Amino acid sequence: MIYKYYFENAYFQNRFKVFINVARLSIEKDQEKLIRAFKDVNTKYPNTKLIILGDGPLKEKLENLIKRLKLKKSVFLLGRISNPYPYLKKADCFVMSSNHEGQGLAMIEALILKKPVISTNFSCAYDVLDSGKYGLIVNNNINCLAEAMKKFISQGLKFNTFKYKEYSEKAILDFYNII
Repeated sequence: MIYKYYFENAYFQNRFKVFINVARLSIEKDQEKLIRAFKDVNTKYPNTKLIILGDGPLKEKLENLIKRLKLKKSVFLLGRISNPYPYLKKADCFVMSSNHEGQGLAMIEALILKKPVISTNFSCAYDVLDSGKYGLIVNNNINCLAEAMKKFISQGLKFNTFKYKEYSEKAILDFYNII
């Protein structure tokens, strides 16, 4: 019961806009870029939070960055969570800051949960987000990521509903065509 109280009250209060990233803490996922972009967002919109779920070799470096940028009350590295879905469902917007991905499964999971998605412009983002039909694709830099998050706060982001069954069928068909 204490966990549920803390979960609901520490991270997901109505007065906060909560961005979430679910990924391994590694160079290709580039949460450093995301945290730096979020600093700009949080300066303009102090009632924002960033939750990062995942673990990896960059954890200590990211913790130090959060301290240096004075974001300890707004950015939370929660580690690897066995069931990230309650966090993903309660968050307001999913942000993918990767430099490259093989498939972007966390992005697909966010879309299935009907979360707005902001993603940097690596190749599979165009496939998953259907070139922007299902989410916002931005240039892969701090400024563009920050501007997209600010746009989400100020205007909201509306996209078509992700058709996961069609996406799955197409992915399987593409796979079989390749092999």
